[in-house]
Amino acid sequence: MASRAYLAVCDELKELHTIKSSTYGNELDPFDNFTKVGEVMDSPIFIYPLERIVEKCVRAINMVSLGRLDEVEEFLDIAGLAICLEALRREGG
Repeated sequence: MASRAYLAVCDELKELHTIKSSTYGNELDPFDNFTKVGEVMDSPIFIYPLERIVEKCVRAINMVSLGRLDEVEEFLDIAGLAICLEALRREGG
């Protein structure tokens, strides 16, 4: 049986992606932000979102270590970035 909380998070991620895509991407490239950063930094498109995941994980670890789990907002961003990376991989990024 699937976790109701898990399914609710999946729904939130869809909404978050739709909202953020309107400013990060465009009709031709929904991941234009990753494309542009890769071009500017002369690195593969996957590097920047991976670095962002690491950054957000470090912040979340610090907050949990401080007993501030209830304030951590990074988990949705980490999940969203990971899904973006998988979508890029599937699209031949």
